[in-house]
Amino acid sequence: MENQVSPSKIGVRYGVIAAIVFIIYGLILQLTGLAANQALGYVNLVFMIILFVLAHNAFKAANEGYMAYGQGVTIGVIISLIGGTISSIFTFIYLKFVDDSMIKIAMDQAYDKMAQKGLSDEQIDQAMKMTEKFMTPTMMMIFGIIFTFIFGLIIALIISAITQKKKPEAAI
Repeated sequence: MENQVSPSKIGVRYGVIAAIVFIIYGLILQLTGLAANQALGYVNLVFMIILFVLAHNAFKAANEGYMAYGQGVTIGVIISLIGGTISSIFTFIYLKFVDDSMIKIAMDQAYDKMAQKGLSDEQIDQAMKMTEKFMTPTMMMIFGIIFTFIFGLIIALIISAITQKKKPEAAI
């Protein structure tokens, strides 16, 4: 009997690792005052790519060197769901109960961008009211989960195509 590891087992393990990485990186950004820098937020995508590759390699190492495309996508989706959900819940708790300054900074940036575009005060006020509805800890948690899943799925589809190694079909 073969001693194989399932995609879900690898996905859960690396999903928890992803959550820890996302949380630590987010805290570093928050504590250094760089959390509102959107470009630095994309570094999480680099972490996700690295974790997907590591997870795929771990899966292949435990499964005779093979991983089907679907197994790779499954691993990536599980990592995205677990990593995104845990880190988004942490962010919700942090923003709700510890420090919500990131929300104010983001709101100020949104206001400045609208003013730079030459919008009238009335247009800016109307847009800011709408922006306020989406800049709450709850909405940020929901969007964090959704966007991590979507980007994770896209990355999983691409990385799995690269890292897959199909088992040769048995001769009939």
